[in-house]
Amino acid sequence: MGIGFLSNKYKRIIEFIAEAMLEIEDGAFSVSKAKIPEFINNYLSSLSPDLKQRAKILLSLFRYSPFLYLKLKAFPSLGLEERQKILCDFMKSNLRPKLLIFKTLKTLTVMGYYRNEETWKDIGYEGPTIKRSPSIEPIILERGEKLKTASDVSAEIRKKADVCVIGSGAGGAVMAKELSQKGLKVILLEMEGYNTSRDFNQREEDMYPLLFAELEARSTDDYSIDVIHGKGIGGSTVHNTRLCYRTPKEILEFWEREWEGKRSLWEIL
Repeated sequence: MGIGFLSNKYKRIIEFIAEAMLEIEDGAFSVSKAKIPEFINNYLSSLSPDLKQRAKILLSLFRYSPFLYLKLKAFPSLGLEERQKILCDFMKSNLRPKLLIFKTLKTLTVMGYYRNEETWKDIGYEGPTIKRSPSIEPIILERGEKLKTASDVSAEIRKKADVCVIGSGAGGAVMAKELSQKGLKVILLEMEGYNTSRDFNQREEDMYPLLFAELEARSTDDYSIDVIHGKGIGGSTVHNTRLCYRTPKEILEFWEREWEGKRSLWEIL
């Protein structure tokens, strides 16, 4: 997953957040044994430098969040009940930044705890169906198995085409197909590689890095809109039931106006 980037200071903040957020009952798998700070440290290590820095800023802000409530202590220095009150306030806040911080911390903390098989019996989870149903063989398409991507080629690649479609998801794949059926030569570009059913193990900590750009952490600059961006061949259709729809006419017309297309995309398609 990569080399960790969080110092012990940040790990300690995560540890106290996890303890307050999860509030595990006596006899259940303990938060300390789950090693949530280490998991988050490794899990986030694949992010871009910019997002890593944002993660550190987020944790630093939360460390001093008690000052918002006139408590002159850092978050790890508070008692359990006081920490839970602050988390509850963030959860119920109408301020998007506070809600975003809580959502991010909750997602990572819960994933870090329940990735451990020792926790599954407490929530009635029997584990991935792949392990429970060994008789079910993965469906492998012969054509897909023979698919060659740029990562399979070590030499420089040069191709000529009439159209370059960026993104192989529900929009790009349909457009590439219809343009090629019209006789145009089409190149389809995607961020990362091709995955078959053999690459899926039904574990979130493995599937998020495989399926989503920047671990599903992308958003607009003001954080008002989350961007769940698929990054493998097939884009978001890989995790959205492979549904592909023809791009609506009004969207194509908008693209034409924005980029001053010389030919009508609607007519081409």
